[in-house]
Amino acid sequence: NMSSLREVFDQADKDRNGHLNSKETRYALARILKEQGISATSRDVYKYGKKILNMFDEDNSGGLDFDEFVRLHQLFIDSPTFKNDILTLSSNSKRNRKGRRTRELSKKRKLETLVVHIMQARNLVSADLGATSDPYVTAHIGGRSKSKVTTKVKKKTLNPVWDEIFQINVLPNDETIVFYVKDKDFGLKSDPLGNLEIDLDTIKKSRPKHGWYKLNDIGHGELYISLSWKKKLAHHISMRGNFSLFIDRADNILGKDDGGTSSDPYCKIILRSPTLVNNRKNEMTKKTSVIKKSLNPVWEENFEWNDIILDPNCRVTVYLFDKDKIKSDDRLGVVHLSMDRILSRETDEHTYFLSPVKKSERAKGSIRICTTFLTNDRPLPNVGSNINTVLQGSDSVEIWKIEGENKVTWPNEMHGKFYDSDVYIILYTEYLPNPTCTIFIWIGRESLVEEYDTALKIANEIESDIGGYPTIYREMQNNERAKFIDLFHKSIEYLMGDIDANQKKNHQSCRLLHIKGINNIRVTQIECSVSGLNKGDSFILDGGDIIFQWNGGESNTIERRRANEILFDIVSKRNGRVETYVIEEGEENALFWELLGGEGEISDYNEPENGSGESNTDHFLYRISDNSGSLVFEKIAEGDEVVPELLNKDDIFVLDAGIEIFVWEGSNSTTIEKKNALEFAETYIIEFNCSHLIPITKVIQGGETDYFWEAWDW
Repeated sequence: NMSSLREVFDQADKDRNGHLNSKETRYALARILKEQGISATSRDVYKYGKKILNMFDEDNSGGLDFDEFVRLHQLFIDSPTFKNDILTLSSNSKRNRKGRRTRELSKKRKLETLVVHIMQARNLVSADLGATSDPYVTAHIGGRSKSKVTTKVKKKTLNPVWDEIFQINVLPNDETIVFYVKDKDFGLKSDPLGNLEIDLDTIKKSRPKHGWYKLNDIGHGELYISLSWKKKLAHHISMRGNFSLFIDRADNILGKDDGGTSSDPYCKIILRSPTLVNNRKNEMTKKTSVIKKSLNPVWEENFEWNDIILDPNCRVTVYLFDKDKIKSDDRLGVVHLSMDRILSRETDEHTYFLSPVKKSERAKGSIRICTTFLTNDRPLPNVGSNINTVLQGSDSVEIWKIEGENKVTWPNEMHGKFYDSDVYIILYTEYLPNPTCTIFIWIGRESLVEEYDTALKIANEIESDIGGYPTIYREMQNNERAKFIDLFHKSIEYLMGDIDANQKKNHQSCRLLHIKGINNIRVTQIECSVSGLNKGDSFILDGGDIIFQWNGGESNTIERRRANEILFDIVSKRNGRVETYVIEEGEENALFWELLGGEGEISDYNEPENGSGESNTDHFLYRISDNSGSLVFEKIAEGDEVVPELLNKDDIFVLDAGIEIFVWEGSNSTTIEKKNALEFAETYIIEFNCSHLIPITKVIQGGETDYFWEAWDW
């Protein structure tokens, strides 16, 4: 557009005389090439600069005015021959010939990325004294040892678990990937424990290849791996809008002054974007104020970038420094913000843990950051015409609570908090790598069956309105998938009773929150008494004007940190007019016991039960069909006979994979079959005495997840 051309013209016009000389024309032309996605500098088009000036300088002024520059740009767009001439000169430049050819060849050859998940091994050969080994795995593309990746060493075990994921670039002529399992001998050459070679052509694009593979050469031992092709990002995902970054606070950072007891911290924000042209790196730097002598600084400062373009290749980095007047500032850590989260969500608030930039540096603590990106370019999923009746905002997570026969929007400030007597529908919109929708039905342990039936009906309506290939998951309280908990920053909170009863009366003078977990944190409101405490977890005792954080003697660091975040959140919502105490087990005072309803014995730490019922070890496949004139639910295969080839696009199938139930919807299945599919899965769980906590997942033909295909081999 004209405003963009004017911006390029003004930046190239270094003399500010309204005309571009030969050198300035070369710079402007390089900018035009860059806008077309072609990397070029003014040196690349050096030989063409003077020729262009003579061609378009119609008034013989010795330079191009803005109108002449616009005609140059238009010719560049309309004439491929003109553009190719410039590119030919650019590629023939002696200075850049070798490097440019190497880069272009590299871009053409790196066509695919292989995701290698090395999980575990079993029954390995013992190579050390004591009948043990120190195993590790290396993997590389056959014939290209430079592509090698290596796992960590697991000491003194024949059944190691690594659970490490790597990405390897695969070239068109690559044929195999090779795995070597070795025993680490410190100071000596590693002993081989076996190897494995897999043909890359056997890895399908639509589903991962995984399972146990027998190791060669040694005689026994198996390796469990998963191989899949990385999904490519949608092309040209770039969005123009207004971006803001809010630095809230940092907690428990590294001390650099006064013997490590304090610091003078400030934040340095670096945003790299193609629209920032203040220097050659296309980046802009902003800084917060310095907070004197604090390990828990609070800034609450907002930084804005208006009318910028963001894409997956942009970078937002926040460095934390300690201000020193005499010597250079000490770096206290860094966080790299996820561009996927920024692009896919209008507003995202998250706590990031600081990490060192170099191995020689130290870092600790966390920093709270909120990003907002307002744009009209954010892509919507493949949806129907009624999408506006479903999505009421541009956030990636929409939640509704079931009330009677209707759904009621759940406010944003309550996201991640659910009452155990209610049922909720969660719609998650994911924009990268491709726009998709996922529907979750969350069921509280005290909820009514009628509410769940209503949720099923409304979820089917939402699925119909959205279109495309949404997946539906059933989530039971205390048994949620990690994918669901990730929507709320790996932490969800359970509240007692329903919202109406809690608004009408407050039958307790205090509340007790139970914080538990390592990878996925669950916060549960429990009975406010000493019987709710245990030595293995952290708790928040909320008495209104007085709040205690109580840490059991065996609680882990993550639980304590999450409890501390909840404490700060409560205090901020009450405008800071609250007395807070953080105490350890054994440090309780009279006020603590008074709020809790009396002193008593604290129970030991016990693992919670996983629920009643048992899961099947065999697979069962059922078909739902109305070909006979009425709906029929029949078993068609079990055990080793259950294979994906039995799926038929004209019907709906229910796969019992033991630990999860899958409902597969064929593309040509009837409306009646689709409407009753999830109800049949629920009836199956009841009639066959499956655990009531077993997850149910509904997928549509063409939109199957990798997890669904893996389930056939469990």
